Amino acid sequence: MRFVLALVILLAALVPISSHAAAEPTGARVLLVVSGNGRDEGRSRPGFEYDEFAQSWVVLRDNGVTVEVASPQGGPVEVDAFEPEKPYNARALADPAAQAALQATLTTGAVDPARYAGVFVLGGGGAMFDLYRDPGLKRVLEEVHAAGGVIGAVCHGSVVLADLRDAAGRPLVAGRRITGFTNAEERLFGARWSKTYPVLLEDALKAAGASFAEGAPMLPHVVSEARVVTGQNPFSTSLAVEAMLRAMGREPAARTAWQDEASLLLVQRRLQGNHAAVRAELAAAPAAFDLLLIGMWGYHRAVQAGEDRTMLEEAADIMALVADRVAEPRLTLALARAEIRLARNAQARARLEELLARAPNLAPARQLLAGLAE
Repeated sequence: MRFVLALVILLAALVPISSHAAAEPTGARVLLVVSGNGRDEGRSRPGFEYDEFAQSWVVLRDNGVTVEVASPQGGPVEVDAFEPEKPYNARALADPAAQAALQATLTTGAVDPARYAGVFVLGGGGAMFDLYRDPGLKRVLEEVHAAGGVIGAVCHGSVVLADLRDAAGRPLVAGRRITGFTNAEERLFGARWSKTYPVLLEDALKAAGASFAEGAPMLPHVVSEARVVTGQNPFSTSLAVEAMLRAMGREPAARTAWQDEASLLLVQRRLQGNHAAVRAELAAAPAAFDLLLIGMWGYHRAVQAGEDRTMLEEAADIMALVADRVAEPRLTLALARAEIRLARNAQARARLEELLARAPNLAPARQLLAGLAE
């Protein structure tokens, strides 16, 4: 499931902001695991997230790690639809080794766990079908962890942890803080496939005894505990890989956050109460952020809010950060609706009047404004 496809509005093109050259391998080897379930770019059967693969590949290679790729059936795997112009995707697409690895994935059942210091399982809806309870992957993860290695997962990939056992036969995640794609995120963005999943990820981990650690939907959130590293959603990928490197005893190389990652980290800081600092940061370097992504996060927060006034106030404030900076009428309308629900009628009226001055035939804006006059 790709958040950006659920946003409705096309996001502005991202600019490359990471300039690391791949470091030479220094001995550590990590296995990336992807779903082989995908068909027809995710339209008939979901596969894996290329954003997550590309970020994982780039960050690991920039830290001198040898990377191999596996899937349950081995061989070529089909990715869900993605945006090739994103800087991390562009880097992975231009790397012959990355492309060769995806065309000839190893088979999980034939992988030698002793070769790897770590295993990182990627998400996408396909993980819920062929990675969930894959016996080969289960063996690899259990043996790598038992031997002192690090295991990790991001987004829907975390579902594989629910079936793991320790040396005593107990659920490996029991009592551990674990995160992954939440039920709230499924409700907001997973409607297409989640009804067909054998289980919801959050439910499966809780049933296995995990202490499920949930962050706000689609904001970066990573948990690292006892050589098990998990990221909640696609925007947590790079940070989760870096946490995995730390758990392997390697300090990650410094990097500039990807534009989408930086944008949602800014939202996160705003939710933590850093209002003035966030406004100043945005004003000082607006090009460092995807303004529309920030606004659409606020839009979806308003959808999630329901009757929760605090959440609705958060949503309105996030949308207001960027509404005057992006020429997107639907975002302005969403903000005006939120302001009306919050009884901020004067603000909503001014916003709608300004919008109608630019787009006089926009019927929804006229209807909202007429409602305020009644």
